[in-house]
Amino acid sequence: MKRRPFLQKISLGALFSFTSTFSAFAASRSPTRKIGFLISAAGYETAWDALTLSLKQKGWIEGKNLQIVTKKVNSQRTDIADKARELIELGCELIVTTGASTAKEILKLTSTLPIIDAGMVDPVLGGLVTSLSHPNTNLTGISILFDDISLKLLELILSLDPQTKEIATLSNPQSTTNPRVPDKLTKVGATMGIRNQVFLNNNVSEMASIFKQMQRNRQKFLIVLQSPYFVSNSAQIAKLAIEYNIAVLGQAEVYTQAGFFASYGVDYIEIFQRSATYVDKVLKGAKVNQLPIEQATTLELILNLKTVKALNYKVPPKLEITVNKFINS
Repeated sequence: MKRRPFLQKISLGALFSFTSTFSAFAASRSPTRKIGFLISAAGYETAWDALTLSLKQKGWIEGKNLQIVTKKVNSQRTDIADKARELIELGCELIVTTGASTAKEILKLTSTLPIIDAGMVDPVLGGLVTSLSHPNTNLTGISILFDDISLKLLELILSLDPQTKEIATLSNPQSTTNPRVPDKLTKVGATMGIRNQVFLNNNVSEMASIFKQMQRNRQKFLIVLQSPYFVSNSAQIAKLAIEYNIAVLGQAEVYTQAGFFASYGVDYIEIFQRSATYVDKVLKGAKVNQLPIEQATTLELILNLKTVKALNYKVPPKLEITVNKFINS
């Protein structure tokens, strides 16, 4: 009479053991998921590493249940399209990239493959999606309110030199924000007593001529608008800026790390980490067109003290206390 409960316990224990063993076996033989990284600029290496680490923390481990196919591209549209097409042909389930112009080229190739954009500038104004809450396309990710950030750089310039009357802006003609943002900077700058000259360029070999013209025009500040191409060539731009004694301002820490005078913009590490959540949800079955686009919220003012010293600037105390980070190299 007393043996039956004991036998039941033995049977339940055996069943539990078998189930656990089977689950572990099944997990070990679960299919590897394949995703693509379309890396459109040098300079974001730390951010991409942060994305991979965040995926690992969510259980997606490269070499175990995840395969990441990486393609590096330059800023030319044909190269972006060619590399994106390769990722599609290789059977990637989704593509992660950064930059609105890059996403725009991928959208021309596919209307079904999920695209996660880690840091796209104003996707609604750029014509990539109909709204942030309902993208209604195969693109989602993190958005940057580029217009507002750009205008903050005008305030930063006046904080550094209240007597400034002449500045210049460098814009990539292939950017989705051109000519909207340069025009807005010019109009708002005029209300602040600042004349803004816009230079369009996506060829670093021609940058020296721009700095020479700025020197002749006595323009001491250059705003470099966000572009993967400018990120890739930020070190060369920073070198020219010091040579011609011009303070260059960017919109991400990667610029200041490369030697720009200052930057004000979003934290790309945070953006890429947050983008891992999108990848996780899509791999688990979520529909990309049902995932709202989030907005980047963390903004940082960063100064490169080495460049500040090289250009013989003194940072006003009121501005210094608002700086989030100082770089000394």
